Amino acid sequence: MSEDAADRNFMIMVAQLECGSLMALGFVENPVTKEKKKELPQAQMFIDQLDMLRAKTKGNLSAEEEKVIGDAAGRLKMAYVEAVREK
Repeated sequence: MSEDAADRNFMIMVAQLECGSLMALGFVENPVTKEKKKELPQAQMFIDQLDMLRAKTKGNLSAEEEKVIGDAAGRLKMAYVEAVREK
């Protein structure tokens, strides 16, 4: 796999984890069921996976990749707090 493809796949993976978490937090409609439903344990799993990916890739990311994953983690943690408050 080329470095460009790996970089692209990394960004896609971060986006997938973020979208999955936002769906599980009830902020984004499930494309299959067309419903917004809170599944907080599932949302926490996605956030934990993002944190794990961030920890495992530490020191191996470009500045842009570090910003993307850090911003996504921060947004999701704030969204999780908001979703718990609204429960």
